[in-house]
Amino acid sequence: MDNHAGFGYHRKRSYIIGPEQWGMTNKGPDLNDLEYTMHAKRSVIKTVRDPYFLDSDPEMILNALLGEIRAVSFGDYLKRAVREKRAADPGEGDDLDYLCAAFKKRGVPPSFTPTTAKLKALAKNWLTQRAVGRNVVLLLGFALEMTPGEVNEFLAKALREPRLDPKDPFEVICWYCYKSRLPYARFAELWAAANEGAGPAGDALLHLDSTVRVRSGMESITTDAELMAYIGRIGLARTNARQSVAARKQFDALYRDVREVTAAMKTEMDRDDAAVAAGRYAEEVSRSDRLYDHEKAEGIGKRRAAYRTWTAGEISPADIEDVLYSAVPKDRSGNMIPMKESLLDLSFWGKRLNRQHIARILEGKDPISRFDIITLCFFAAAGGTDDAGGRRQRYDAFIRRTNRCLKDSDMDPLYAANPYESFVLMCMLTDDPLGSFADVWELSYGAE
Repeated sequence: MDNHAGFGYHRKRSYIIGPEQWGMTNKGPDLNDLEYTMHAKRSVIKTVRDPYFLDSDPEMILNALLGEIRAVSFGDYLKRAVREKRAADPGEGDDLDYLCAAFKKRGVPPSFTPTTAKLKALAKNWLTQRAVGRNVVLLLGFALEMTPGEVNEFLAKALREPRLDPKDPFEVICWYCYKSRLPYARFAELWAAANEGAGPAGDALLHLDSTVRVRSGMESITTDAELMAYIGRIGLARTNARQSVAARKQFDALYRDVREVTAAMKTEMDRDDAAVAAGRYAEEVSRSDRLYDHEKAEGIGKRRAAYRTWTAGEISPADIEDVLYSAVPKDRSGNMIPMKESLLDLSFWGKRLNRQHIARILEGKDPISRFDIITLCFFAAAGGTDDAGGRRQRYDAFIRRTNRCLKDSDMDPLYAANPYESFVLMCMLTDDPLGSFADVWELSYGAE
């Protein structure tokens, strides 16, 4: 492997995770195919405990991602949810029959808006699709009589999206119905009443407040009257903001850290280049008698000091992209080639923190995903921590900080069943996390 962005491949002994880190042991019952989280954790442990992981971590990580730690589709999660419901409420037929019967039994339409599509055709697609729209989960919440917690878990794990939004009146009414065990018909009545009785403006300041803080207000609602009063406060018009206030706060703090880390790395690389230039000069003049010794020493010193000290303010989104994806092939315009060319397209699509996405986040044009937060936490931990505290401390500190940042962004903690999150965790267990991160991306494009 080539060196990437100044990361030397000096392979030392890696910290090997033990099963106790996951609250597991090596022995246990056979896994059901739908027990995604436990299966993914076991796959991570199996990979990093392999003795060859010390020398071949990029190849082994990629093999794990292409093999056992597969991307779990929405359809897989829906099948599990249906089977869990069937276990408590057995019915005739297969998963598709049960799902259709649940919609019909509880009077739930196949869409919140008028559609000519047939329920059976839609349900068949849902059971096999890689991803669906958020509203499908909200409808399933009514059809399968889910609790707010179950719906939130489905949104987080099946779609990797935020929980029910306390600033969105539509989702607030859904939440209220799930919590109160109200049928879809009652939801329709409440939504109609909200449209008739509430103005569209709402409290603009409420949308600028932290989603975590606003959520506590939503969760205090216990009656229809309190619900309508809350809807009156937030208004029917959804906020125009593309970003969560809480997530943007975390992103900005992490982005500052990453810029400082990148500046230090670029300074160190320039310093190394200057040292090499000084060494070459010293070699040249050592055989010359045209200069006095003090002149030689002065020339060496000048060359050794001729490096740039970068500041965080000078670091651009392109600099961050260059470090994270130093080995990803680029086209003639200098852009990374499309994800569809990568073997990890299915698992990693939409998760690259490229310069365009960073710039659009900073401009408030792109929403901030959990993967943006995770990637920045990884960069800050991998590039900003030396080995003095040990790899275990670095790994544990990364998990603690990442989960804290996700929680403060109103997002769920690290989830090992997601291939990208397992990938980052495995990279953090190597001797050179950023180097391994770059190597795996390189290998995924078929690079030798």
